[in-house]
Amino acid sequence: MLPILYTSLIVFIALFELVRYKQIKFDYLTFFNVVFCISYPLPALILSATAKNNLISSMLLGTTIDLNNVQVPLAIFLTYFLVTIGFYSKSSQRFAETIRLENKYKDRDRDRDRDRKVIIFSILLLLTSIISIYVYSSQYGGLLSAMSNAALIRSEVIEAGAASFFKRFVFFSLFAAYLLTSLLFIKRIQNYKFILEVIFIISILTFIVSFMIIATRAVLVRSIITFYLAYIIHKGKVSFSFMLIFITVSCVFVFYGKEIFGSLTALPDGIDAVFDKFQYFLDTKDKQEFSLNELSGEISFPLSSIYAAVNTPYEIRFLSDWFYGFASFMPDKLLYDLMQYEVPQTISFYNTYYLVKSNEYEIPSGFISSCLYSFSWAGIIIFSFIYGWLGSCLNHVLISRVKKIYWMPFIYVAAGLVWADYIPYADPKIILQTHFWFFSSTFVLLFIGTKISFVKVNYHDCKRKSAKNS
Repeated sequence: MLPILYTSLIVFIALFELVRYKQIKFDYLTFFNVVFCISYPLPALILSATAKNNLISSMLLGTTIDLNNVQVPLAIFLTYFLVTIGFYSKSSQRFAETIRLENKYKDRDRDRDRDRKVIIFSILLLLTSIISIYVYSSQYGGLLSAMSNAALIRSEVIEAGAASFFKRFVFFSLFAAYLLTSLLFIKRIQNYKFILEVIFIISILTFIVSFMIIATRAVLVRSIITFYLAYIIHKGKVSFSFMLIFITVSCVFVFYGKEIFGSLTALPDGIDAVFDKFQYFLDTKDKQEFSLNELSGEISFPLSSIYAAVNTPYEIRFLSDWFYGFASFMPDKLLYDLMQYEVPQTISFYNTYYLVKSNEYEIPSGFISSCLYSFSWAGIIIFSFIYGWLGSCLNHVLISRVKKIYWMPFIYVAAGLVWADYIPYADPKIILQTHFWFFSSTFVLLFIGTKISFVKVNYHDCKRKSAKNS
């Protein structure tokens, strides 16, 4: 019965995505549909179809879950439809109509001045990234050592150094690449073109180095998605060659990311040693039996967290994790010295203990469990609707400017991916820390390049526009 139930939800989401109206070929609900399916109904379908109740993922080894617990599919279905209802809420669309995002300067001379500010901002982002890479890697003995030990540092086998604060800034190079791509290929700026092309290449190379010293697959996949979807927005058509490259690169890092980063530990011994170690990992992996249950284990953390949330007694957290998330930017010692306040552990800390009775690492709770931990079943109803409502509002505000502000296609896509990223993680500390480079850069970009205002809109005008679009 459960496999049929989850299959029905996946098919419904796929058909709904194909037939529903979108202003462009995709929108934020598209991002949500994809991420939600991967996080919940797909692993649930695999687990229920294979009749396995013992997850074999390395982080969840030995965690037994009851697949017959009716609360889990109920929470999944309820969350999906409430988010969708929130996304299509008329009040969200009406509120978005009151927000105006315009070019700060409209005359040609001031427009050139704005472009110069964007170029200078891009260069400053790139320089900040390069300096941060140098400072961050120096604590591990240099760039080569930081790259070779990136996987061990990420898994906390090697203790993080005092300069780990600077890793928040290393991905500024990616934002610089977004802006430079917009200038060169969307606006097609002619002034300083050769210099900008050189800086663009440096920004891409710097991002590759950043990606290698942080050892995270997600950032690379999201960056490729952003470039590809921004291209679709600009050209208005799908590039199948670009899609093939994206699928190939994504599959390589999804299935072999751990082996790639693990092989970098041999980097000090030369490139040949890296390839030899990678081949060794591949040979070892080939000897292991692959199963659908193993695949589901790699993506089932949000799903398995629901079982913990509905079966474990806990204190209601309300919205305290958002406060803890912002407080995490301040050093713990400083908080304690100034305010005699010690920041409590986040929801991921407790979720991990509920799942595996250990806190040697952290397992993000996922959106549904986060709602349950925050306010029980009322939390699912309230926060799911609010999440969809906010996503709809952000979508309508930004999508109205994607053809009018040359760098907006990148901001639109990247912001949507961050919004969707809350589904598998739902830990404000993780979201704020992981995407700090995007939040801070976007804030400055909007300040120097746009004028944000609120206007009063006649409700009947909005109603006529909605009727025309539908």
